[in-house]
Amino acid sequence: MRDVDGWRPSGALPDPQHHIDRSKAVGALLGGEDEWIDPLPEYSLKDFSPPVRDQSATNACCGFEGVTSPYVTARYRGIDIPELSPLALYTMARLLERQDEGISDTGTFPALIYKAQRDYGLLPEESWPFERRGINQRIPFGLLNRCGDIAVTGVWRIFSDGDERIAEMQRAIMRGYALGITLSLDRSLNDYSGGVLGEPKGETRGNHRVSVIGYRPGNFLIQNSWGKHWGEGGFAWVSHARIVHPTTLDITAVTVVET
Repeated sequence: MRDVDGWRPSGALPDPQHHIDRSKAVGALLGGEDEWIDPLPEYSLKDFSPPVRDQSATNACCGFEGVTSPYVTARYRGIDIPELSPLALYTMARLLERQDEGISDTGTFPALIYKAQRDYGLLPEESWPFERRGINQRIPFGLLNRCGDIAVTGVWRIFSDGDERIAEMQRAIMRGYALGITLSLDRSLNDYSGGVLGEPKGETRGNHRVSVIGYRPGNFLIQNSWGKHWGEGGFAWVSHARIVHPTTLDITAVTVVET
Protein backbone atom coordinates (compact mmCIF):
# COMPACT_ATOMS: atom_id res chain seq x y z
CA MET A 1 0.00 0.00 0.00
CA ARG A 2 1.43 3.38 -1.01
CA ASP A 3 1.13 6.44 1.18
CA VAL A 4 -0.63 9.61 0.07
CA ASP A 5 2.50 10.71 -1.85
CA GLY A 6 2.77 7.42 -3.70
CA TRP A 7 5.72 5.99 -1.76
CA ARG A 8 6.00 2.26 -1.17
CA PRO A 9 6.92 0.97 2.30
CA SER A 10 10.60 0.40 3.03
CA GLY A 11 11.73 -2.28 5.45
CA ALA A 12 15.49 -2.83 5.36
CA LEU A 13 17.26 -1.46 8.42
CA PRO A 14 21.02 -1.08 7.78
CA ASP A 15 23.05 -3.55 9.82
CA PRO A 16 24.90 -1.92 12.74
CA GLN A 17 28.63 -2.61 12.86
CA HIS A 18 28.22 -5.02 15.78
CA HIS A 19 26.05 -7.21 13.53
CA ILE A 20 28.82 -7.60 10.97
CA ASP A 21 31.39 -10.44 11.07
CA ARG A 22 34.27 -9.04 9.05
CA SER A 23 35.94 -12.46 8.88
CA LYS A 24 33.17 -13.67 6.58
CA ALA A 25 34.21 -12.06 3.31
CA VAL A 26 32.90 -13.30 -0.04
CA GLY A 27 36.48 -13.39 -1.26
CA ALA A 28 37.20 -16.19 1.21
CA LEU A 29 34.09 -18.05 0.04
CA LEU A 30 35.12 -17.85 -3.61
CA GLY A 31 38.73 -18.90 -2.97
CA GLY A 32 42.10 -17.25 -3.27
CA GLU A 33 43.12 -15.07 -6.19
CA ASP A 34 44.78 -18.03 -7.90
CA GLU A 35 41.41 -19.83 -7.98
CA TRP A 36 39.47 -16.87 -9.34
CA ILE A 37 38.59 -16.75 -13.00
CA ASP A 38 37.48 -13.73 -14.94
CA PRO A 39 33.68 -13.49 -14.98
CA LEU A 40 31.79 -14.09 -18.20
CA PRO A 41 30.52 -10.95 -19.95
CA GLU A 42 27.00 -11.74 -18.75
CA TYR A 43 25.37 -14.34 -16.55
CA SER A 44 21.94 -14.93 -15.05
CA LEU A 45 20.46 -17.11 -12.32
CA LYS A 46 16.92 -16.12 -13.30
CA ASP A 47 16.04 -19.70 -14.30
CA PHE A 48 16.59 -20.74 -10.68
CA SER A 49 14.56 -17.92 -9.13
CA PRO A 50 11.23 -18.33 -7.30
CA PRO A 51 8.14 -16.66 -8.74
CA VAL A 52 7.90 -12.91 -8.26
CA ARG A 53 5.73 -12.10 -5.24
CA ASP A 54 4.17 -8.88 -3.95
CA GLN A 55 4.77 -7.64 -0.40
CA SER A 56 4.55 -3.95 -1.35
CA ALA A 57 1.80 -3.33 1.22
CA THR A 58 4.21 -4.34 4.02
CA ASN A 59 7.78 -3.85 5.23
CA ALA A 60 8.72 -7.50 4.69
CA CYS A 61 11.35 -6.99 1.97
CA CYS A 62 14.13 -8.53 4.09
CA GLY A 63 12.07 -11.69 4.53
CA PHE A 64 11.56 -11.99 0.78
CA GLU A 65 15.22 -11.48 -0.03
CA GLY A 66 16.06 -13.84 2.82
CA VAL A 67 14.28 -16.73 1.11
CA THR A 68 15.13 -15.82 -2.49
CA SER A 69 18.91 -15.99 -2.11
CA PRO A 70 19.06 -19.45 -0.47
CA TYR A 71 16.38 -20.76 -2.85
CA VAL A 72 18.35 -19.70 -5.93
CA THR A 73 21.65 -20.89 -4.47
CA ALA A 74 20.17 -24.30 -3.57
CA ARG A 75 18.43 -24.87 -6.90
CA TYR A 76 21.58 -23.92 -8.81
CA ARG A 77 23.27 -26.76 -6.93
CA GLY A 78 20.57 -29.25 -7.89
CA ILE A 79 18.75 -29.25 -4.55
CA ASP A 80 15.03 -29.63 -5.27
CA ILE A 81 13.27 -27.56 -2.63
CA PRO A 82 9.79 -26.06 -2.36
CA GLU A 83 9.13 -22.35 -2.32
CA LEU A 84 10.12 -20.91 1.05
CA SER A 85 8.08 -18.77 3.42
CA PRO A 86 9.22 -15.13 3.58
CA LEU A 87 6.59 -14.36 6.21
CA ALA A 88 7.94 -17.03 8.56
CA LEU A 89 11.48 -15.73 8.19
CA TYR A 90 10.42 -12.09 8.65
CA THR A 91 8.44 -13.05 11.75
CA MET A 92 11.29 -15.04 13.31
CA ALA A 93 13.75 -12.18 12.70
CA ARG A 94 11.46 -9.70 14.45
CA LEU A 95 11.02 -12.07 17.38
CA LEU A 96 14.80 -12.29 17.73
CA GLU A 97 14.95 -8.52 17.89
CA ARG A 98 12.04 -7.92 20.23
CA GLN A 99 12.03 -11.15 22.24
CA ASP A 100 8.82 -11.23 24.30
CA GLU A 101 7.50 -7.91 23.05
CA GLY A 102 4.74 -7.80 20.47
CA ILE A 103 5.91 -7.68 16.88
CA SER A 104 4.93 -5.02 14.39
CA ASP A 105 5.48 -4.50 10.68
CA THR A 106 8.36 -2.04 10.93
CA GLY A 107 11.04 -3.90 8.96
CA THR A 108 14.14 -5.66 10.26
CA PHE A 109 17.92 -5.95 9.92
CA PRO A 110 19.42 -8.32 7.32
CA ALA A 111 21.66 -9.77 10.04
CA LEU A 112 18.60 -10.86 12.04
CA ILE A 113 17.23 -12.55 8.93
CA TYR A 114 20.48 -14.53 8.70
CA LYS A 115 20.38 -15.42 12.38
CA ALA A 116 16.80 -16.66 11.96
CA GLN A 117 17.87 -18.71 8.93
CA ARG A 118 20.57 -20.43 10.97
CA ASP A 119 18.79 -20.73 14.32
CA TYR A 120 15.32 -21.76 13.13
CA GLY A 121 15.64 -22.83 9.52
CA LEU A 122 13.43 -22.13 6.51
CA LEU A 123 9.75 -23.08 6.39
CA PRO A 124 8.01 -24.09 3.16
CA GLU A 125 5.64 -21.43 1.87
CA GLU A 126 2.69 -23.81 2.15
CA SER A 127 3.28 -24.11 5.91
CA TRP A 128 3.06 -20.35 6.57
CA PRO A 129 1.71 -18.58 3.45
CA PHE A 130 2.23 -14.89 2.96
CA GLU A 131 -0.90 -12.89 3.76
CA ARG A 132 -0.92 -9.24 4.68
CA ARG A 133 -3.45 -9.84 7.47
CA GLY A 134 -1.06 -12.32 9.07
CA ILE A 135 1.96 -10.03 8.99
CA ASN A 136 2.12 -9.68 12.80
CA GLN A 137 0.98 -13.15 13.85
CA ARG A 138 3.34 -15.40 15.77
CA ILE A 139 4.30 -18.76 14.28
CA PRO A 140 2.95 -21.79 16.16
CA PHE A 141 5.88 -23.55 17.80
CA GLY A 142 4.96 -26.86 16.19
CA LEU A 143 5.50 -25.45 12.72
CA LEU A 144 9.18 -24.92 13.40
CA ASN A 145 9.59 -28.70 13.25
CA ARG A 146 8.81 -28.45 9.54
CA CYS A 147 11.90 -26.35 8.80
CA GLY A 148 14.60 -28.34 7.18
CA ASP A 149 14.73 -29.05 3.42
CA ILE A 150 17.86 -26.90 3.33
CA ALA A 151 20.00 -25.32 6.00
CA VAL A 152 21.87 -22.03 5.72
CA THR A 153 25.41 -22.75 6.88
CA GLY A 154 27.06 -19.37 6.47
CA VAL A 155 26.59 -15.74 5.53
CA TRP A 156 29.30 -13.98 3.55
CA ARG A 157 29.67 -10.26 2.83
CA ILE A 158 31.22 -8.11 0.15
CA PHE A 159 33.22 -5.39 1.88
CA SER A 160 34.96 -3.98 -1.17
CA ASP A 161 34.16 -0.81 -3.09
CA GLY A 162 34.32 0.41 -6.66
CA ASP A 163 35.49 -1.94 -9.41
CA GLU A 164 36.52 -4.60 -6.89
CA ARG A 165 32.93 -4.74 -5.59
CA ILE A 166 31.62 -5.16 -9.13
CA ALA A 167 34.10 -7.96 -9.86
CA GLU A 168 33.33 -9.83 -6.62
CA MET A 169 29.60 -9.65 -7.26
CA GLN A 170 30.01 -10.95 -10.80
CA ARG A 171 32.21 -13.83 -9.66
CA ALA A 172 29.77 -14.78 -6.91
CA ILE A 173 26.82 -14.81 -9.30
CA MET A 174 28.79 -16.85 -11.84
CA ARG A 175 29.46 -19.39 -9.05
CA GLY A 176 25.71 -19.69 -8.44
CA TYR A 177 25.30 -17.39 -5.44
CA ALA A 178 22.35 -15.00 -5.52
CA LEU A 179 23.20 -11.87 -3.55
CA GLY A 180 21.18 -9.83 -1.09
CA ILE A 181 21.59 -6.07 -1.35
CA THR A 182 20.09 -3.00 0.29
CA LEU A 183 19.23 -0.05 -1.97
CA SER A 184 18.20 3.46 -1.00
CA LEU A 185 14.47 3.91 -1.68
CA ASP A 186 14.30 6.96 -3.92
CA ARG A 187 11.72 7.90 -6.54
CA SER A 188 13.57 6.17 -9.37
CA LEU A 189 13.38 2.83 -7.55
CA ASN A 190 9.88 3.46 -6.23
CA ASP A 191 8.44 4.26 -9.67
CA TYR A 192 10.70 2.15 -11.91
CA SER A 193 9.00 0.80 -15.03
CA GLY A 194 11.95 -0.18 -17.22
CA GLY A 195 15.40 0.78 -18.41
CA VAL A 196 18.36 1.09 -16.05
CA LEU A 197 18.32 2.42 -12.49
CA GLY A 198 21.06 5.00 -12.03
CA GLU A 199 22.37 6.63 -8.87
CA PRO A 200 19.73 7.57 -6.28
CA LYS A 201 18.59 11.17 -6.56
CA GLY A 202 16.42 13.52 -4.57
CA GLU A 203 14.23 12.49 -1.66
CA THR A 204 14.58 9.04 -0.15
CA ARG A 205 12.34 7.09 2.22
CA GLY A 206 14.52 4.54 3.95
CA ASN A 207 15.97 1.41 2.37
CA HIS A 208 14.74 -1.58 0.42
CA ARG A 209 16.17 -5.12 0.25
CA VAL A 210 16.31 -7.06 -3.05
CA SER A 211 18.13 -10.02 -4.59
CA VAL A 212 20.81 -9.71 -7.29
CA ILE A 213 20.55 -12.64 -9.69
CA GLY A 214 22.43 -11.67 -12.82
CA TYR A 215 24.59 -9.19 -14.66
CA ARG A 216 25.47 -7.86 -18.10
CA PRO A 217 28.02 -5.22 -19.15
CA GLY A 218 27.43 -2.15 -16.98
CA ASN A 219 24.41 -3.47 -15.06
CA PHE A 220 23.16 -6.00 -12.51
CA LEU A 221 19.76 -7.74 -12.58
CA ILE A 222 17.68 -7.58 -9.40
CA GLN A 223 14.55 -9.47 -8.41
CA ASN A 224 12.16 -7.37 -6.37
CA SER A 225 9.18 -8.23 -4.15
CA TRP A 226 6.71 -5.60 -5.36
CA GLY A 227 4.83 -7.84 -7.80
CA LYS A 228 5.03 -8.31 -11.55
CA HIS A 229 3.41 -4.94 -12.21
CA TRP A 230 6.58 -3.21 -10.96
CA GLY A 231 9.55 -2.84 -13.29
CA GLU A 232 10.09 -5.42 -16.00
CA GLY A 233 7.83 -8.16 -14.66
CA GLY A 234 9.21 -7.71 -11.16
CA PHE A 235 12.84 -7.39 -12.23
CA ALA A 236 15.10 -4.39 -12.89
CA TRP A 237 18.53 -3.54 -14.25
CA VAL A 238 20.72 -1.51 -11.90
CA SER A 239 23.76 0.46 -13.05
CA HIS A 240 27.25 -0.09 -11.68
CA ALA A 241 27.11 3.53 -10.50
CA ARG A 242 24.25 2.70 -8.14
CA ILE A 243 25.82 -0.58 -7.00
CA VAL A 244 28.98 1.22 -5.83
CA HIS A 245 27.11 4.25 -4.46
CA PRO A 246 27.67 4.88 -0.71
CA THR A 247 23.95 4.33 0.00
CA THR A 248 24.12 0.73 -1.29
CA LEU A 249 24.65 -1.49 1.74
CA ASP A 250 24.91 -5.01 3.16
CA ILE A 251 25.81 -7.09 0.07
CA THR A 252 25.67 -10.75 1.08
CA ALA A 253 25.70 -14.35 -0.09
CA VAL A 254 24.63 -17.48 1.79
CA THR A 255 25.91 -21.03 1.69
CA VAL A 256 23.38 -23.85 1.95
CA VAL A 257 23.29 -27.63 2.38
CA GLU A 258 20.54 -30.18 1.85
CA THR A 259 19.25 -31.72 5.06
